[in-house]
Amino acid sequence: MQKFLSIIVLSISASILFGEGFKVADVFSDHMVLQRQKPVPVWGWTEPGQKVNVEFKGQKLTATAYKDGKWLVKFQKMEAASKPADMTISHSGGKIVIKDILVGEVWLCSGQSNMEWPVSRSQRAEEMLADADNPLIRLLKIPRTASGYPRRGINAKWQTCSRQSVAGFSAVGYYFGLELSRELKIPVGLIESAWSGTRIEPWTSPTGFAMVSQLRNYINIIAEANRDFQSKLRQDLPEIKKWTAEAGKKLADKKEIECPAQPFPAHRLNSHYAPTGLYGGMIAPLVPFAIRGVIWYQGEANIADGVNYFYKMQALINGWRKVWRQGDFPFYFVQIAPYNYGFRKLTDLWKAQYRAAEKIKNSALVFPGDIGNIRNIHPRRKYQVGKRLALLALANDYGKKINEFRSPVFKDFKTEGDKLIISFEHLDTILKTNDGKAPAEFTIAGKDEIYYPAKAEIQGKTIVLSSEKVREPLSAEYAWHNLAVPNLVSGSGLPVLPFRTIKEKINLALDKPYVCSDKNPWGWNGGLTNGSWGVTTAGCFATKDTDKFPKHVTVDLEKTEKIEQVKLGVPPFGSTKTVEIELSMDGKTFKKVGSAVFQQKKTESRIISFPAVQTRYVRLTFPDHHLEKVIYDPKFIFITELEVY
Repeated sequence: MQKFLSIIVLSISASILFGEGFKVADVFSDHMVLQRQKPVPVWGWTEPGQKVNVEFKGQKLTATAYKDGKWLVKFQKMEAASKPADMTISHSGGKIVIKDILVGEVWLCSGQSNMEWPVSRSQRAEEMLADADNPLIRLLKIPRTASGYPRRGINAKWQTCSRQSVAGFSAVGYYFGLELSRELKIPVGLIESAWSGTRIEPWTSPTGFAMVSQLRNYINIIAEANRDFQSKLRQDLPEIKKWTAEAGKKLADKKEIECPAQPFPAHRLNSHYAPTGLYGGMIAPLVPFAIRGVIWYQGEANIADGVNYFYKMQALINGWRKVWRQGDFPFYFVQIAPYNYGFRKLTDLWKAQYRAAEKIKNSALVFPGDIGNIRNIHPRRKYQVGKRLALLALANDYGKKINEFRSPVFKDFKTEGDKLIISFEHLDTILKTNDGKAPAEFTIAGKDEIYYPAKAEIQGKTIVLSSEKVREPLSAEYAWHNLAVPNLVSGSGLPVLPFRTIKEKINLALDKPYVCSDKNPWGWNGGLTNGSWGVTTAGCFATKDTDKFPKHVTVDLEKTEKIEQVKLGVPPFGSTKTVEIELSMDGKTFKKVGSAVFQQKKTESRIISFPAVQTRYVRLTFPDHHLEKVIYDPKFIFITELEVY
């Protein structure tokens, strides 16, 4: 990685050869806001060894450029300042003055389309735009840029908040900043770096992927792309150097410069679909600009990841924190709203988001389901989303005493006869509905775990559920499906988070390693235990297309576990027929405990139960296969997922 980065530094330093000689990072421009109460890095590039002097608000600092030409100074902590000041950056060739700088709170606003959605297209747009002129709010919108390597520059400048500048800015981001500005009465700087339709992987840094063992395959993808780029660069570098020398001479002589015959080679990850592609183009140029924290609205594009999305959030958040080197800064995100995602289960992604909010330090979520639109993946009521995010920041980061700043969540339940009574955490006021009707979207079940619509009554701070079809209720669910339209809120209007009372079984096979007797050489072998239930070749597990049968794959649970159930499935393609379940303590001697037979051309899943047994290894054996070809050669065996309980 270091070798790769050094090549990039050398190649893009051509700007210095062309006489620019000195540059301040693009994130620093007129009208910016600097973060208060934190050290503030300021950096740029020049000739190696050159001294650079930076002065701002009485602090005078000097830096010497490193061998790669980068220089950096770090101002001591400053308090908020609404009075504009100038920063002077001087060097041997002259000086640069950055004007109209404020000191206050800076937040990064990132994600996909619901974060990118502009103020001009949100509800109450005209009302909000009419009152948008505010010299204490400053905006920086990063243009859409994909890059397989960390870019230095961004083609954007800070702007003072006005009707014109905010119209195309993130509505969620702006409304979040507006609430902070109103409550804190100090300058607020907002950086929007968002791109509609994007997955989480392009926003994630290589460092982040390396921190999560479950995502180690991405490190291989990145390394292979870097090797490919280096190979192309080594091949093209002589021509590039030749053109650079000629172009530099023509530039000095003020002659016309022709485009190079050999263009600079493209990096395989130069895409907003590729892992790290947007980190390199839209986040890396901002690092290490001092910020208070991040707000994030993304997940719709990763709906198929289900519970596996948790690991990707770990990689994103912890990776950004590590490269920024500003500690565990707050990271607040939006739980995606109910919508018709087809056969994709929204609740699986919710589980991942809930787990992230619980397990990742200094993170929290807000829920927009009560203000969403199940027919529109882009609900327009963005003001409430921004305000809910602001409540988290005001309470957690600015010490504001707010009775209710987060949504009520399920705490516990008890049964009394044919009634089930639910209590909540984070509820300081009362329960009510936002439409004046009875609480909706509740279901209850008995020991058969079949859920029926429930009558729900508010009694103080509890909900009492009942159904004529369930005489002995044992569990309940609230808004736990794709098309939920929840209406239960706290006295302050914050929605109750969707939940289910039944405790989730722990999938003992999740992310566990496995070995196949006939390993697939084309990479179709990564989906067996990742929790995704993928129905594409890339998302499934597959064997090699050899004539050898039986074939098998063995999962190592990594320690002895007591199990009694296995769940597995097949995609609508391939020729998987019989699957035998075998168990072993030592990985050598296996005993069959059950089997399943699958049809062709149909997505199926089966649960195989058996008397509880101690085991460490779980083997799927494929003794035969269907003879008909369904997209792929019949000798391939495909499995969508394996779960062990």
